[in-house]
Amino acid sequence: MFAVDGVDFALEEGKALGIAGESGCGKSTLSMSLMGFYFPPLYYGEGSISIGGIDIMKLGKERLRKQILGREIAYIPQAAMNALNPTLKIIRFIEDLMKEHQPKLTKPQVRAMAEERFRTLHLAPEVLDAIRASCLAA
Repeated sequence: MFAVDGVDFALEEGKALGIAGESGCGKSTLSMSLMGFYFPPLYYGEGSISIGGIDIMKLGKERLRKQILGREIAYIPQAAMNALNPTLKIIRFIEDLMKEHQPKLTKPQVRAMAEERFRTLHLAPEVLDAIRASCLAA
């Protein structure tokens, strides 16, 4: 029996993909597998997941994490907001993420990058210093 079988799609650069379906149909299993996140008793049987011509199923977990995840592809679960600590400032989440993916960046560099991204999204940079719970209430 397969958790996910016969899935085939192509996604153009710069595009996003949303996966919808009934509860228990394999959405999360598919999404996590696309990111290389599958743990026993799940296993990768056959096929390929190609990102920019690289079959990520042939990469080691550490190389996948450092070179592909968060740079080329990302997984945002349906209940992503539940995973955020409501007592930390937004900038802390961004600093933690950037520490993993671009460890040479300084906090001021991360802040400048975040402010630029927030402006692009028409969000006030001051939100970076807000605590998540207060942002949601505002």
